[in-house]
Amino acid sequence: ERKYRGYSNQSSQIRASFSHDDRYIISGSEDSWFYIWRTEPSTIINTNGSSTTDAK
Repeated sequence: ERKYRGYSNQSSQIRASFSHDDRYIISGSEDSWFYIWRTEPSTIINTNGSSTTDAK
């Protein structure tokens, strides 16, 4: 099991989706941002273009 951090989802049903090649996951967030994660290596890519290794 792997958890991807960064987004906020306290009261809504927000689904994540995989890219067609399963290399990325994208999800909207209650903080009005969307988040994209690389599946390997586990890296979050923010909407501002920066990236940090933050998945565990």
